[in-house]
Amino acid sequence: MSKENRYRLKFYLNARHFLNENGKSSEISPHTWEVGLFILKQDEEKTFREVEKKIEAFFDNFDNQLINDIPPFNLLNPTTENIGKVFYKQLSNILSEYGRVLETLQISENPTRTYIVNEYESYFHDLRKQVEADIERYKINQDKQEELTPPLTSENKDKKGVPPASIIESKKEFEYSLYEDSRQTKRERIRRKRNKKVKIGIGVATAVTIGIVVASKTYL
Repeated sequence: MSKENRYRLKFYLNARHFLNENGKSSEISPHTWEVGLFILKQDEEKTFREVEKKIEAFFDNFDNQLINDIPPFNLLNPTTENIGKVFYKQLSNILSEYGRVLETLQISENPTRTYIVNEYESYFHDLRKQVEADIERYKINQDKQEELTPPLTSENKDKKGVPPASIIESKKEFEYSLYEDSRQTKRERIRRKRNKKVKIGIGVATAVTIGIVVASKTYL
């Protein structure tokens, strides 16, 4: 996708949270989280202002709230990392409804540390690895097929670089065997068809004979 279809939006979230560490809760602390979204545009019908309003409505649910009171953070420790992962999942679902893809989410609670979520890139990384594995399997299969045909070397070439007669004859024998197999298969199909016709003919003849006998007895 071209750079013209990639956008970066920035939002600020004022909220409070406390952390649970080693069975103990920390003090409630306020933060202004900076959230950056890198979005890929796919649907031309929806305007970006519609998308921005939807994202703003999402962040309004958390603004000036205690994040620990909002699911899933009533069960999940609301660290910056966990907040980033949950926001990425939820915003990805929202943006997909508007023909957008959330490529990357960046979230920071102070100017010196930023947490980055990029599952979109991870998806294509895994997909690329799968394709590479498929290509490798294909190469292995090709190598196995090539092993069945011995390569031409100085040992099995004559002085003109032509394969010796033994290899040529072996190839001819192999091709002839395939030809013979196809001929035998064809002959077998013809034989079965003839037998079927003979059986049908016998059945018809038998039926006619029985009819004549019955008719003769009736006449007599």
